[in-house]
Amino acid sequence: MYSKDFLQLISQKPSPNFVISTHKFCDGDGLGAGLALYYALKKRNQTASFYTLEPIHPKYEFLNKDSIIQVFDKEKTKIPKNSVFIFIDVNDTRLMEPLYSYSQQKKEIIYFIDHHPIVQKNSKDHFFIDTTCSSTAELIYSLLKELKIELDEDICKNLFSSIVFDTNRFRDIKNSPRPFSIASELIPKIKDVNLIYENLFKNLTIDKLRFMSQLEKVEYYSNNRIAFLHIKESVFKKYNTDNTQAYDLMELVRDVETIDSTALLIENEEGNFKLSLRSRSKNLLPLAESFDGGGHAHSAGAYIQSKKLKEIKEAVISYLAKY
Repeated sequence: MYSKDFLQLISQKPSPNFVISTHKFCDGDGLGAGLALYYALKKRNQTASFYTLEPIHPKYEFLNKDSIIQVFDKEKTKIPKNSVFIFIDVNDTRLMEPLYSYSQQKKEIIYFIDHHPIVQKNSKDHFFIDTTCSSTAELIYSLLKELKIELDEDICKNLFSSIVFDTNRFRDIKNSPRPFSIASELIPKIKDVNLIYENLFKNLTIDKLRFMSQLEKVEYYSNNRIAFLHIKESVFKKYNTDNTQAYDLMELVRDVETIDSTALLIENEEGNFKLSLRSRSKNLLPLAESFDGGGHAHSAGAYIQSKKLKEIKEAVISYLAKY
């Protein structure tokens, strides 16, 4: 799958500086797969750094035990010239801003490694996409095998975290045995696999349980096929929590047997909105793009300004109900 040029570039000595990153609102898949690649490069005494576009959520801090992750700041961050940028678990350049524009301005080499269908493609960039994979860890695992890199505990822990997160504990495996096959190789090299599950999934708090009362505000449409929730940021302060809990709540709603699509609309104090869309079957990208957003076919979103709640809600429900 990987080109000879790419494999030679990674193996090149002296090593170029590799800059690894993942999409906005980074999650366990992008972080785990990206850090696995970071540790693999360092194992070969190559130069690498890992940047995110915002601070990571506390539940992922166990992956950052060596304080590797840095937050990119276009004004302050200094990246060496002639660096190679590798963007993990993403292929939409809009989800990599402002780091993507920075790398373009510097005329650096850019690679995307992802398991989602390509949204937009710059002819100068390089893409390694395999939509049959259920997580980006599968692609990184195959890359490390091609490079004949021995998998140590740091690499295995991050690869396993990526797989278990993006498959939702092996529930969404795209009807493939590969996640289990890879996991069977990784687990014996991890001291305590249970700690990964505890950090990723066992993070309920009393405040979060109280926040679950917001389930009463979820609205259902099209014979309970569509779920919609509008929530103001002030609610998070009331329950001493943050907006990530709203996403967890909507993930719970997605498990309802009739639900196909969910829409979460978070309104900030300035009256602007963040729209997050998920669907099992619908192509959500055109809807997100109608609000100048982006994402993937079944997972997309947008930041929305200068529009009223009623207008946004009607557009979302109308689009989803067409199907």
